[in-house]
Amino acid sequence: MWDESIPELVDEVFEHNGPHGGPKETAMIQHLAPELVHDDRLESARDGGVRDVDDAEFPERYGARTFYDAVENSENGVFGDQTDATPEIGERLFEAAADQLVRLLEWLDDQRIDDLLAPAHVGPQPGSRR
Repeated sequence: MWDESIPELVDEVFEHNGPHGGPKETAMIQHLAPELVHDDRLESARDGGVRDVDDAEFPERYGARTFYDAVENSENGVFGDQTDATPEIGERLFEAAADQLVRLLEWLDDQRIDDLLAPAHVGPQPGSRR
């Protein structure tokens, strides 16, 4: 996800972040498509969700999360404190994530394609035509 390229900035700007419907996503949409955000409902989103993701109880079995949708883990499916989101923070997040993407693409452009491909580690399968 885009925010994984800028975790320090996300942690710096939000006290209560969240993996779904949280302030990082809200701020990004406020910046990119503000007409999609109902600013008058941010408090109810926070209060109807799980403000601190560490308090969430995600069902797990054998080391894997076993739920279908975020709404199964909070009343409204959102996590974090959306009231901390602003279009200005969204712009900072967008610019930082875009910068990381550009740096990745420049690095990829400098690589030899053969160095990026995984080495062959499985032989031809029975019945394959190679």
